[in-house]
Amino acid sequence: INSSLERVCDSLKDAGRRPEWGCDFGCGVGLWLPMLAQVCRRIAALDISRSLLDVARRTVGMDDTRITYRAVDLANVDLRRLALGQPMDWDGFDLAVCANVLISPDEVTVLSLLDRLCGCIRSE
Repeated sequence: INSSLERVCDSLKDAGRRPEWGCDFGCGVGLWLPMLAQVCRRIAALDISRSLLDVARRTVGMDDTRITYRAVDLANVDLRRLALGQPMDWDGFDLAVCANVLISPDEVTVLSLLDRLCGCIRSE
């Protein structure tokens, strides 16, 4: 995923485009947040684990006010209604990372999560 995300971010930079909202679904320790921070104006860092979110804050630096950290269970939250503590112009994510979140032996759970995540990505 690292090389793919790098290519996407490099392409956005080369084109002079800066997505409004980026999201790391299941951000864990925040591995992808620095790369998202290079290209996105605002970022949602979402994970079920508060302790991993604390590590992510330290990884990125707690002073980056563009990043909103939220402890959420992606399988049981309406992402379209997620309060991100930012101006209310949010209508979906422009760029998203989802690494190791859809690992489940239960196909119904995987499809439900995928549907939920895709439902909050902007189409344009």
